[in-house]
Amino acid sequence: MKFHQQIIFFFGLFTIFPCLVSANAQEVLPGRFGTDNAKRSNVPKRNDKAKKPVPEFPFKRFYVDASLGYGFSLGTIHLTGAYKHELFPSGSNLRDHGFSFGSGLNVGVSFGYKFNKYLSLELGGSYMAYPTRETWSALPVNILEQDTSGHYSKSSYTLNSMRISSQSGHIAVQLVVSPGFRRVDPYVKAGLAVSIANIRASQSYSVGEGGAWQEGSREIFQQSFSGSQWAFRAGFLGAIGMNVHISPLISLFAEWQFSISNFVQLDWGDLHLKSEQGDKEAAKKLLDAEPQRFTGVDHLSFNSHGLQIGVKFKF
Repeated sequence: MKFHQQIIFFFGLFTIFPCLVSANAQEVLPGRFGTDNAKRSNVPKRNDKAKKPVPEFPFKRFYVDASLGYGFSLGTIHLTGAYKHELFPSGSNLRDHGFSFGSGLNVGVSFGYKFNKYLSLELGGSYMAYPTRETWSALPVNILEQDTSGHYSKSSYTLNSMRISSQSGHIAVQLVVSPGFRRVDPYVKAGLAVSIANIRASQSYSVGEGGAWQEGSREIFQQSFSGSQWAFRAGFLGAIGMNVHISPLISLFAEWQFSISNFVQLDWGDLHLKSEQGDKEAAKKLLDAEPQRFTGVDHLSFNSHGLQIGVKFKF
């Protein structure tokens, strides 16, 4: 082979051989040395718009919360002294409220310890103020004359007015159970509560001529009584609520609370005489009996349910 033929042979060999090797490699190992359109079509494409997972905040064992809400009465009672009279003419002279000290503004603070993200133990307290309510009854006696409109133009009457209010607070220990969700975490809690309440009561008793609150009526005799007592009670406290975690250290919550406890006895006969006005002998003569106020017993309810909204700090 001549020299120029040798040069052409070796030039062609070094030019064609790499192409042959590359083509063969693409058939044997397409993923490494080349691209195979048929196989690439089976590979799932990356979705750049896929939702990112919600990051989980660091676990905190302790927390403290503060809440504000309003309670509604869960079962009511009627004060016997103003409600239970057998001589009312069709009940027209009766005004009575249903009483339950479970209604009113409620302020609470709690401290908690989390065993894990599913279970917590909580120690809390709250304060509730029940506004002053009044109920009264007017009982006509010794009716001498009654006009066509039903007014007692010549008669005597007794008027019994009763006022009552309360401030109470409780301390409760509760277990809190939740599914441990990252952002919105519902929960239930239940436990025992011990409560103390200060009950203030007042009562007035009047005797007069004519019809009560009618034109021409005249009050002859009046007595006023007042008193207060402390009451202790125990019961159940529970709630259904939801935490909304807005940062590693802060969350907001809302819950519906339920509180059930034993009734508290109020003895109206224990009230002390505050003032006395008028002519007692004239009232005695008019009634043909000794003036006598209601001195029975009522059992007061503190049961309630209501909404609480607050903020929780974790550390």
